[in-house]
Amino acid sequence: MTRISLKRPVVLEFLIALIILLMVYAALNKLTIFKIFTLQLQVSPFKLLGQYSTFFAVAVPSIELIIAALFLFNRTRKIAAVLFISLMSAFTIYIAAMLVSGLDLPCSCGGVLSNMNWSTHLIFNIIYLLIGITVYIMLKRQQRFTSATSVLT
Repeated sequence: MTRISLKRPVVLEFLIALIILLMVYAALNKLTIFKIFTLQLQVSPFKLLGQYSTFFAVAVPSIELIIAALFLFNRTRKIAAVLFISLMSAFTIYIAAMLVSGLDLPCSCGGVLSNMNWSTHLIFNIIYLLIGITVYIMLKRQQRFTSATSVLT
């Protein structure tokens, strides 16, 4: 039992670090190409994104940075996980819609992510969505274990 309890926090911390890295990287990238990101939102086939492109160009990286910051504190990690899962779900649905629409619009992602086609990006997002769900489950279990331990002492 000691062996499992020692490994679980390491795995949890590693997965959280992956999420933080992704969120900070994505946010900073969007902010450094703010004008391009705004223009890409304007040409989105989804009218709502186009109409409020400046709002979304500010809101999305802000939310990504907030999520990353919330993961830094034990008290807010579960909230961060829920927000991350929600955001990644929205991104994943958007990418799936891009695939279904058949449009070949550019991705506003930078670095390695910009070299992905929409299908690869969908798989990438699904993997991160599963990481987020795993983190949430691990945090819930950790909370239950901590609650049970405090009752016994």
